[in-house]
Amino acid sequence: MLAWLNENGAAVSTLMAIATAIVAVLALRQTARDSADRSRPMVLAEFRRAVNSDRTVDLVIRNAGASMARDVHVTFDGSWDIWWGSRGEAAVESPIVV
Repeated sequence: MLAWLNENGAAVSTLMAIATAIVAVLALRQTARDSADRSRPMVLAEFRRAVNSDRTVDLVIRNAGASMARDVHVTFDGSWDIWWGSRGEAAVESPIVV
């Protein structure tokens, strides 16, 4: 076994170096993809109870992502039927397209 490794050591080292390079390139690609996914803007729409009010709900649209959201358009379709849940959160009965 040792004699075979001594005779073919250069070829084995070359193959291992190529395999290491392939793994490194794949890891760099995945890291770049993960970084792009983390920095993507995430726009959220949520209802919050208005300050100092028992009957008013604020619709809050915010960016929860790490980068700025651009060209955001908000449209509403249909009527809203809102009620308060048992835990004090607002709930919407009619579907809303945001």
